Amino acid sequence: ERTHGPRASLDLVWTGPEAAASTARDTWVVMREMFEKAQQRVLIAGFAFDSGGELFEPLHKNMAELGVRLQMFLNIPRADQGGDPAKHARSFVQDLLIRNWPWQDKLPELYYDPRTVEPNSFESLHAKCVVVDERLTLIGSANFTDRGQSRNIEIGVLIEDASFARQVALQWQGLINQKLVQRVVP
Repeated sequence: ERTHGPRASLDLVWTGPEAAASTARDTWVVMREMFEKAQQRVLIAGFAFDSGGELFEPLHKNMAELGVRLQMFLNIPRADQGGDPAKHARSFVQDLLIRNWPWQDKLPELYYDPRTVEPNSFESLHAKCVVVDERLTLIGSANFTDRGQSRNIEIGVLIEDASFARQVALQWQGLINQKLVQRVVP
């Protein structure tokens, strides 16, 4: 085992009521700490947000001061019957930015799975993960909505392992490279 390098560090991440002896870390706190540590690149996939300004503030700061690159992969629900899916995606992104990204100087790169916006779609981008600097990975179920942060019981894992983080980041980059996700410019 020693010849294979350091072992991954795993931390339990939790949202909801906790037992008295819990060692779990709060999801919102962990995410914000990850953003504070970002030096180069952050990937966020699948989460829903309803008021992200406070959560994203340290990330925006690092984008402005350090040139951190942010890629977000969004779950955009299907368009109404007869609606234009591309227009629907742009509208969704504009609304998301208005509610969650109060800064105009640095914007994230925003991607979505075009299958999800088709009027008869049953697909969704449901995977929820964050990768910071291909070093830290958070995988969990908690959305950053009122319900996901104050009413639900949610679980996740924070993984400190560069090899794993690179694998996750490469998986998403592969979707971009093969044009399986599309970029939305608001």
